[in-house]
Amino acid sequence: EQATRDPDITQLVNFHAIANLFASKQGYSLPVLLVDKVSYRLSLDRNDTNIPGNWIIEFSDPVMGNRFGEEFVNLNVVGRACENNGVVSSQHSRRYTYGLGFGGQAWGQTGACVSSNPPKMDPVDCNAASALGGEVGTISATECPELCDNVCDSTNSFCHCATAMCMCKPGFTGADCSTDICSQSRCGDHGTCSSQYLGDSSTLPMANKACICDDGWYGPLCDKQSTTNVARQGTATQSSLCWGGVPSRAIDGNTAQNWGSNTITHTCNEDSPWWMVDLGIEQVIGTVILYNRMDEGNRDRFIYSEVQVLDENDDIKELHLL
Repeated sequence: EQATRDPDITQLVNFHAIANLFASKQGYSLPVLLVDKVSYRLSLDRNDTNIPGNWIIEFSDPVMGNRFGEEFVNLNVVGRACENNGVVSSQHSRRYTYGLGFGGQAWGQTGACVSSNPPKMDPVDCNAASALGGEVGTISATECPELCDNVCDSTNSFCHCATAMCMCKPGFTGADCSTDICSQSRCGDHGTCSSQYLGDSSTLPMANKACICDDGWYGPLCDKQSTTNVARQGTATQSSLCWGGVPSRAIDGNTAQNWGSNTITHTCNEDSPWWMVDLGIEQVIGTVILYNRMDEGNRDRFIYSEVQVLDENDDIKELHLL
């Protein structure tokens, strides 16, 4: 239908620089709606000139697709045949791409709507441990050792498929990748060095969120144990009750973040809804942790909310905006 009727809206997208001027990721970008009844036709100009065959088209982000689910857009690219009858997935091939650019093999061979129709990217299981130190959540880089002139030190580096150069593995830096960032983080027995989750050649400053703490531990080095969750000893109330979302669910100890887990509270559709827990006695509050809903279409429920800490007279002692 896209190719047989005039579009409802036409927009001329201007060229602009993406990242820095020396990166190969330059070109055009536009927002899209992920709605079944909305489709997009891309052409080089208003005369429906073909998009060059070696141009790379990317849609969405595989990180979001792995975390929240695969996304799709209805796309027609003039001069090309898009996969799946134009229903393009956010998990389309991204081989030979990296942070600021593309490797030489990428042009016309990767992205959406290319003639070679490469397979989609494999889903990432963030609960699986990889060969990179055996840490849960780490993902081993795709290596192409045959492309590098020099043999990369497999301990701290790998041959990057896009650049054909030895690149540092996550957690290492320096000209020869010999600086072990994680050994300097001093995370202790209850923390994990965050640099190993941030991609190749990450140089996260050790003074800024260097450690990811295990549940029940906190502090820069994850060496402080959390105190008792006093909320569980309290009595919960809320402004109204709908969909069976009783207020006590918020302090039942279950931190699952989807409605099907039967641990989410729910008020009715009203102005200024509220939820409150009465701790019963005076308590010292060190940390308040809120778990937002993460099921599709409900992740903005905490936007513009506020957290109030009250005394026995219901006077506000602390106020925090979310």
